[in-house]
Amino acid sequence: MGFTVIDSSNELAPSSESGLVVRVASKEDSPAVCKLFKKKDFFLIIEPHRFSRLNDLYSDYIRILKNTKNLIILKTYSAGENFEKNMKNSKNLVNDLNVLSHNKVSYLDTYEELFKLLDNLIATTNNKIIVSAGAGSISAQMRFFYESRR
Repeated sequence: MGFTVIDSSNELAPSSESGLVVRVASKEDSPAVCKLFKKKDFFLIIEPHRFSRLNDLYSDYIRILKNTKNLIILKTYSAGENFEKNMKNSKNLVNDLNVLSHNKVSYLDTYEELFKLLDNLIATTNNKIIVSAGAGSISAQMRFFYESRR
């Protein structure tokens, strides 16, 4: 198989294990991992969980993700929360990261869009590490994607 999927089912937060996954995926603070996978392209997929959590940790998301290459951010997983006026969502995060970073951050609204993008990515070369993080449905969706392409 031409790709590796690494799933971190924790929410993305600086204090969580996913913070480490982000640093690995962005090749920051992990020289051993960089040497191990130096010929691999990292792609990080983030599914923010809950509007309130995204808003509470918004500056942390920006700080951690702003230098991450090959970053894909999915629609915020609401977990039953209602989006309220003046709240930030995944689109805001992508827009702000694209202003602050020289790396192009992508926004995807559906898993179907994600699967199409991933199919295109893995068709081009065999050296991909795909890292996903989030507390919504991303883990189950990435397992489905992986299993359906084996």
